[in-house]
Amino acid sequence: ACAAGTDCADCGTCSLPGASDDICRYALDGWCDEPVHCAHGTDCSDCNACAAPPDRCICKALADISARCGDHWGLGEQPWCFVEESAGCPSQASANFTGELWVACDATGPGGFKEGDELAW
Repeated sequence: ACAAGTDCADCGTCSLPGASDDICRYALDGWCDEPVHCAHGTDCSDCNACAAPPDRCICKALADISARCGDHWGLGEQPWCFVEESAGCPSQASANFTGELWVACDATGPGGFKEGDELAW
């Protein structure tokens, strides 16, 4: 079993490349280690920058794609995820996955930073 508070590498729940995840070896230590010790998007919890689905949407894993928001195809797209059917979720049907529902996610997370933002020290 995976202990609560461990990173996705320990738990085996990491998304494909391009997703916002906590896969840096320094993730979840209480300090934002991007970009000095971690690549952009790999310490998203500490940097308060994990992508999040819109309200009333719940991401789900499907076809080896994590239940987290991310650029799952690695094409530089806005983060997205497949979602559970629920009332009020502004989802779209995917032709590629026989009608599975997906939604675009908030790329910066609540109060987070996005690529290109400058940090003041």
